[in-house]
Amino acid sequence: MSNEDIYENKSKTVNSDNFSITLIPIAELKIHENIVRRRVEQLKQSIKESGKFTLPILVSTERIILDGHHRYQALKELGAKYAPCVVIDYRNNDDVKLSTWFPVGDTLEPKQFSELVRFFRKTLHQLPDGSVKIEDLTEAQLNNTLTKLQLQGLLVLFDATQNKKEKIIMFGIKEDLNTFLQKIEAMCCQLHFVPTANEALDLARKSQTFVILRKILTKEEVINSALKGTPLPPKTTRHIYPFKLYTIDVELSQLFNHHNSQNSGRSLSNGFEN
Repeated sequence: MSNEDIYENKSKTVNSDNFSITLIPIAELKIHENIVRRRVEQLKQSIKESGKFTLPILVSTERIILDGHHRYQALKELGAKYAPCVVIDYRNNDDVKLSTWFPVGDTLEPKQFSELVRFFRKTLHQLPDGSVKIEDLTEAQLNNTLTKLQLQGLLVLFDATQNKKEKIIMFGIKEDLNTFLQKIEAMCCQLHFVPTANEALDLARKSQTFVILRKILTKEEVINSALKGTPLPPKTTRHIYPFKLYTIDVELSQLFNHHNSQNSGRSLSNGFEN
């Protein structure tokens, strides 16, 4: 493993001992959300070609994966027995914030777009025009709106196919988002994930496609999802933390070897800079 620092601290309140790289058996790690299959395949190919694992997985003291579901899945499918992790006190660390990623659809050909609109009209509840204000939408406003309407998500569709004049159509999503996202991708549409609601709305408007606005969860909801074994939709959580990930340099073969069991759960390298 490289001696170079793996994390850079931007908060003086964090103890460097908590940010050592630790080998944890993959079987002990718990997921809280599903993965995007194409991303896992990309990572597997990259890891196989380089023969190295270059970014640690961020986990809670309960062994819940916070950042690195796709890296974890790639290692697991490659047959690795251990994963390099950084362990933090997630529940009690107020510096670790929680947000989400917002799914935005591809730009589609007119025929595909029309088919998708028909699907939305058939399966979702269309909201009255202007019933939800989406300009400069804050996360708190979004959560309150979805809670008030008893929705899992809000699908906003930008449609300029009629006379080239843009029309905004909104649909309420009441069914499980995991199931709904799978249906969309199976039909025709690859999803892209954008970090803020306003950025996602801007991209959807420029691309004349749709965006799904969904709730920002609490830490307790994330923990419960993992402990109950009921994973959330892909990219549901976006954790924001006051330190920077640096690359590491771990030979893939080290993560297969049985003799690494003696190091399981132990700190391998001090990876933190004050």
